[in-house]
Amino acid sequence: MGALRGFARFVVGFTFIFSGFVKIIDPAGTGLIVAEYLRLAGMIDVPLLAKFAGAILSVTELVLGIYILLGLKMAVSSKVALAFISLFTLLTLYLAIFNPIQDCGCFGEALKLSNWQTFLKNLFLLALVLIIYFQRSSFIPIAPVAWEYSFAVFFLLFTLFLSVYSFRHLPMIDFTDYRVGRNLRELTGLQTNRSEPEFETILIYKKGESIKEFAIDSLPDSTWIFVDSKTKIAGGITLPANNLLSISDRQGNYVTDSLLFSGKRIFITTLPRITKSVRLKLQKSVKLREELLSRGYNHIYLTGASVQEADSLMAALQVADSSVYFADYKVVITMNRSLAGTIYVTDGIISAKWSRLDTPLEKLDEILSEDPDYLSARLRMKSRIATEFTVLGLIALIMIIRYLCRFVYKHKVKNENDI
Repeated sequence: MGALRGFARFVVGFTFIFSGFVKIIDPAGTGLIVAEYLRLAGMIDVPLLAKFAGAILSVTELVLGIYILLGLKMAVSSKVALAFISLFTLLTLYLAIFNPIQDCGCFGEALKLSNWQTFLKNLFLLALVLIIYFQRSSFIPIAPVAWEYSFAVFFLLFTLFLSVYSFRHLPMIDFTDYRVGRNLRELTGLQTNRSEPEFETILIYKKGESIKEFAIDSLPDSTWIFVDSKTKIAGGITLPANNLLSISDRQGNYVTDSLLFSGKRIFITTLPRITKSVRLKLQKSVKLREELLSRGYNHIYLTGASVQEADSLMAALQVADSSVYFADYKVVITMNRSLAGTIYVTDGIISAKWSRLDTPLEKLDEILSEDPDYLSARLRMKSRIATEFTVLGLIALIMIIRYLCRFVYKHKVKNENDI
């Protein structure tokens, strides 16, 4: 039974650590996943609430995985793990049967599973967690109680630091389709030998608490109030199902090709949403724009907000309307997880990305003089090394603490019995 107990602890611990880690380093992406669940529960869309709930979920998973793998406080850890996995097994069963959400987000952007695959995975984990739960009294404490509490606090602080760091910067490693080095042509579905896409303008109206979309030829009566409009591709070409990159100007004209695939370098500041506080967060972006324009480079703002919201902000910043373009909110926040972050694109290839706090004002000359392919390779290598160092360092620390403490603690208990 000891071997089965050890196997269950190892698999459950590693699974929780992996699941928690890939979500904790991508808080914006985790927030999108949580927002889907909140909408499913009938709650309003509050991005900050979704991010906060996602952070709690990620920290809980990662800390719980560390505790179980390390063997800390197993009486409590096993109960929390059982409650956790039981809840999500029931939830994923509902998702598998009714399919209201296609991506459960269990492993963030790192690993995509269907709802049925996720449910079966949770059933397997539930069986292992039950072994841990019923065998919880058989786990040998690895250290005195005071030590266990110290280790628990240390790893909790570590995960909180990782969460806060990830909120302020870009994900340590980017698993999205818009990672550095990606050719954006692969995400547009457009080829030079294909016909031009056909577009349809959708008008959005509101009446009381009801919001509906209408085609131009079927507008509602005067009791409905116009809210916004959007343009979607209605035909003419075959397009990928997910993460479609479609950029339009304020008139709804498709401009993705002319902006990104002209052979020129372009810097993009992403604004997924526009709120009252956004203007204060654009100081570096405005300075970067001024520096780029003075050197003859192109800079644009890409937003998922409405035309009216964008016009209001750009008027306050004294930025020309022609420098603002529009795309789907999820695409914008996937392109760069940071509000007012910057993307450097060279002939359709993402050469670099920065968060708002890391906007490369001081290193702009160095970046512009560096070969874009070399810059892309260097940033990808840096990201990979940082991730591997963090993950391997964490696992190594867990293993060292576990076996070193159990060795020391055994000798200590033996010496006390001899007295």
